[in-house]
Amino acid sequence: MSSLTPKEEDIKLLIVAGCHFGGKKITKQMRKYVYTVRSDGIAIFDVNKMYEKIQVAARIIASIDPDSVISVSGKPQGQRAVYKFGHFTKTQTVTGRWSPGMLTNQTTKKFIEPRLLIVTDPRTDYNAILESSYVNVPIIAICNTDNNLKYVDCAIPCNNRSSKAVAMIWYLLTKAVLEIKKDTENFEKNPSAYVNVELESKKKERRGREDKEEEGEEEKEEDEVEGEEGDDNKEEDADGEEADEDGDGDEKFIE
Repeated sequence: MSSLTPKEEDIKLLIVAGCHFGGKKITKQMRKYVYTVRSDGIAIFDVNKMYEKIQVAARIIASIDPDSVISVSGKPQGQRAVYKFGHFTKTQTVTGRWSPGMLTNQTTKKFIEPRLLIVTDPRTDYNAILESSYVNVPIIAICNTDNNLKYVDCAIPCNNRSSKAVAMIWYLLTKAVLEIKKDTENFEKNPSAYVNVELESKKKERRGREDKEEEGEEEKEEDEVEGEEGDDNKEEDADGEEADEDGDGDEKFIE
C-alpha cells in the first residue's frame, strides 16, 4: 500500500477534529482543494486531498536534515503542536513573534540558515514567509480557504483557525515523518497532547460566561413578561370592579 493512500483511521481523525471546515471566502489557489460548499456558504475541504498533501509534506521533511528544518507558529493555536513536532522530529521551532532578520541578517544572534520552513498560517507568519522568499527557502504551509499561496511551495488545506484542527494536522504530520524514517518507538500517539490546553480552557470559560449572560437576559425577559401580564390582570380586575359597581347601580335604579 502506498503511503499516499488514505488510511481510514487518519481520515476519521481529520473529520473529528474539524479539519475539513473552511471559510466563506475562497481564493483562486485554494479552490482546487474544496469539495463542496454548504448552504450557509461554508466551504468543505476534500479530506482525501488533505491527507495526500500531509503525506507529500512528510516526504519533503523526511528527506532533509532535521537541524535544517524550522517549524513556525505565530498564532497561539499551533504553538504547543509545533513544540511537539519539534520534539519528536528533532527540528527547530519558532513560536510567537517572528524576529526580523532571522534569515537575512547575519549580525543578529538568532540568525539561522534553514533548508525548509513550515508555517501554521501564511497570514500570521507572513514575515517568516517573506524572509524565506529572499533566500530561496522552500515553504510548507497549513492553509485555509482564504489564504494567499504566494511564496508557498506545498500547501496543506485545513481549518487553521481551530486549535484542534491545527493540532491534528501537526500530529499526523509528525506521525507520517516518523513512519517514513521508521522511528516510531518513542512516538506518543495522542493527538490531544498537541492541543493548546490553556487556549481551549479560556474558550470554555468565555462560552460559559456567554451562556450565563444569555440565561440572565432570558430570565429578565421572562420577569418583564410576567410583570406586564400582572399589570394587565390588575387592570382587568379594576375594570371588572367598575363594571360591577355600574351594574349594582342600574339594578337599584330599575327597582
